Amino acid sequence: MYQDEVKREMALRERSQRWIKQKFQSLHLQRHSFKKPIFIFSTRRSGSTLLTEMIYSQKGLNYSGQPLDLWKYHPYREYLPQPYLYQFISLEPEEEQMLQDFFCQLLDGQIKINSQWNIFNPSYSFIVDRLVVKLLNTKPLIDWFTQRFDIEPVYLLRHPIPSALSTIRRRWGCVAGAFLKDDSFCRTYLDENQVNECCRILERGSDLQKHVLEWGLDNLVPLSIYDQRPWLTLTYEELIARPGPVCRLLADRHDLPDPERMHQRIARPSRTALSHSKTDITEKGSQYLLRRWLDEVDPETARGAMSILQDLLDIRVYRHDSPYPAPELCHFGPFEPEGNPI
Repeated sequence: MYQDEVKREMALRERSQRWIKQKFQSLHLQRHSFKKPIFIFSTRRSGSTLLTEMIYSQKGLNYSGQPLDLWKYHPYREYLPQPYLYQFISLEPEEEQMLQDFFCQLLDGQIKINSQWNIFNPSYSFIVDRLVVKLLNTKPLIDWFTQRFDIEPVYLLRHPIPSALSTIRRRWGCVAGAFLKDDSFCRTYLDENQVNECCRILERGSDLQKHVLEWGLDNLVPLSIYDQRPWLTLTYEELIARPGPVCRLLADRHDLPDPERMHQRIARPSRTALSHSKTDITEKGSQYLLRRWLDEVDPETARGAMSILQDLLDIRVYRHDSPYPAPELCHFGPFEPEGNPI
């Protein structure tokens, strides 16, 4: 009984806080312009908050952080589809219409959700003419978004093992089952043996294996087409290790006027980082931040987890013994074998 009361109290507190923020989100004026909104498609714990804050640092921008996050209080829940585990993987015709109507209103400024509300934030703009949207549960629909909206997509990746470890530390559940319950996804991207093996991992695998599997299923669609699309594909590793060139790349590709302001933002931990991570970022530097998981996971455990991606799903953009992405994901040359960026 006590636990139920605590949960109700927490839910009420969260709804109150979000209601207050919702009121402050209406203070700014969104004017129409020809600047395309930037959509960040990423996986949980992959640096999407940092990238959003970097882009938001530019004058005249507003953000919408996870407007499809239905795990929390959502003021427009009734206007959205309610997929299993809230993962937007494939859509029925009526669901397409609901999603399209929602984002038309979001981009038009009629709906403001999870956007700027703190007027004391140095990045706050009272008049905005551009939006950056962060989406973590829609990557199989990335083509759907680009076909229906005039947007500039950024696809952000991070090594699956540190992403999984960070998710596990937060005690967030695994959502891989949503992909295996989606008949359209399984018919299109998996064969029967792959589906059966994925189900076996969810039943008997370790937490790390389950979350690495989630990473693989979540990125299976965009990784199969990213090199055929005009998106900007970034890795968290190159963002952290090569901040100057990446900030200039972002500025050039998306008409962002102040790359130095974005660069300065990288030096500060994102607001979603745990306290020990903030200390590591501040005191030990970016290279330690990228490599530390190698000391947390023994090589055989890492090899077993990564074999799910390589052998089962044929995803080979990261390795079990290196924190760095494959050369084809790097914009400024491959990383040296010893781990020093060149």
